Amino acid sequence: MAAITPHPIRSSDQLSVLLRNLRMSRRMTQRELAERLGLSQPRIAEIERRPGRVTVDQLLAVMHVLGATALVMPGRETDLSGHAPESVTGEAVPATGTVDRAPKGEW
Repeated sequence: MAAITPHPIRSSDQLSVLLRNLRMSRRMTQRELAERLGLSQPRIAEIERRPGRVTVDQLLAVMHVLGATALVMPGRETDLSGHAPESVTGEAVPATGTVDRAPKGEW
């Protein structure tokens, strides 16, 4: 059995490549993945192309069907006070604030 290698993700571009490779390693077409999720093939293509435009719930559903698990770990640049450093996100976000970047409408 092959060793499982974690893949740190720090950008949606990295996640895009990982999702596509994971689907292909499962020998699954976009159409097959779409059917298992109740979506259309073009929607799966869009999720793979721009995973930053889906909600966390949607991303977790895709990952579940692909047999993947999300693991969040503090990195070297993590400030455990609740503030993300600007160098990680490009903007400072207070712990009490929220940023809504989820797409509107159906996924």
